[in-house]
Amino acid sequence: MKKISLILLVALTLGFVGCDSYEDFDADRPLVVGFTNASGGQNENYDPGEEEVKTVTVYVSEVSSEDRTFGVSIDTDQTEASADNYSLSSNSVTVLAGESTGTFESITLRNASLPAAAEGEDAEVFRVVLQIDRSDDYTSGNMIFTIESSI
Repeated sequence: MKKISLILLVALTLGFVGCDSYEDFDADRPLVVGFTNASGGQNENYDPGEEEVKTVTVYVSEVSSEDRTFGVSIDTDQTEASADNYSLSSNSVTVLAGESTGTFESITLRNASLPAAAEGEDAEVFRVVLQIDRSDDYTSGNMIFTIESSI
């Protein structure tokens, strides 16, 4: 009886295992452009006057035989920090031909006017939102940095 129960259990288990294989569909999909990581991380504490230049990696979902340049900007609608706490030295990133990534070394985060924390409390956190400029030619995303005063 135990062997019959075991055989029945194995048969039922195998019945739930599917034999389907994943088949990719031949369809036109939009190009995707987005950020993958930033040097030193995305959450930072800065002393007054301290600043840091960030290197950000941009990923493109399809490799091309030509260089491609994408606009980069700060999304001021979503950014909470005042403009004196960040800057861009370039408004574009280029992904070279035959590559799927490019680097953007032009965002500087700083503590120019971040409020210090009240005694015994955490400092207020502010978002700085970096974005790939929108286009009908591709789907894009953004990268959120959080900055706060370290004092």
